[in-house]
Amino acid sequence: MAAGDSVVDIRGSGTHSSFRIAVRASAGRDGMLGVRAGAVRAEVSSPRERGRANESLLRLLSRALGIRKDRIEIVMGGLSREKVIRVAGMEPGELRARIDRALEAEGT
Repeated sequence: MAAGDSVVDIRGSGTHSSFRIAVRASAGRDGMLGVRAGAVRAEVSSPRERGRANESLLRLLSRALGIRKDRIEIVMGGLSREKVIRVAGMEPGELRARIDRALEAEGT
């Protein structure tokens, strides 16, 4: 992880976990960039129009976390750069491990 980064703040209740993510739309690629202030940082190539960036983000997270897209939901910030993501059927420890592996695979 890059300098100034921190650990992802993951909340959980039962078998659902959530985390914050900051997303930059209309970027040159889709990818996870690291962690800052407890939030995952990511970028997607799709523009913000008509929810395209949100759809790209869900696809990115599905691939990165190795889970079906229908288990991932944007629960806050649908129109904002800062979002809260909920992952169904995954405890916080497992989600943290998968995020860490995804960031490692991205080289962050």
